[in-house]
Amino acid sequence: MQAQVLEKVWKSDDIFSLRLKTPSTLQAKPGQFVMVTLSGFPQRAYSIVEEKDATILLGIKMQQGTSKALSRLQGGETLDLIGPFGSFIPREGEQVTLVAGGIGITPMISLYKHYMLSGVPVQTLISSNDDFVFLEYFSAPRLFDTRKGPRICARDIPQDSLVYLCGPEPMINSLRDDLEKRGHPSNMIFSEDFK
Repeated sequence: MQAQVLEKVWKSDDIFSLRLKTPSTLQAKPGQFVMVTLSGFPQRAYSIVEEKDATILLGIKMQQGTSKALSRLQGGETLDLIGPFGSFIPREGEQVTLVAGGIGITPMISLYKHYMLSGVPVQTLISSNDDFVFLEYFSAPRLFDTRKGPRICARDIPQDSLVYLCGPEPMINSLRDDLEKRGHPSNMIFSEDFK
């Protein structure tokens, strides 16, 4: 489907959001993503930060290739989308811990909103070695500036919590291993890595 750029907002030197108008509501589940195609560039996956009516908001870290080309788009220009996709979606649980590293915060926004509206207690742990972005979507997140201090570790996460991990692969693997060593059930740990 074709989507039209409505707005681009820079969140930091290399992270921006794109609000896109879609032909119809995608009915994405929290935590899902779309595949974006831009002529002449590889197809890439981007998390849906939020969906309202027939618009979606994507959070994008500018690197090379597709994301750099997307950063140059202006209002009114179009791109192609397919989706939504992904199994990084809400599950039943009595409490939830969301752990995001860097741009891995983007799928956590819709998950956070879902659980808050459902009345499920949510703890949000966010690490970054750069700017913290999209914090306006969270109430009282715990921030871990990895340039200055400690990193998120398994002891920061309650034993009976559903755990969602998203961010750099080494962070996800390390936390998953530490959680499992501490006896956290592996069927309560869900992850999505951003490459």
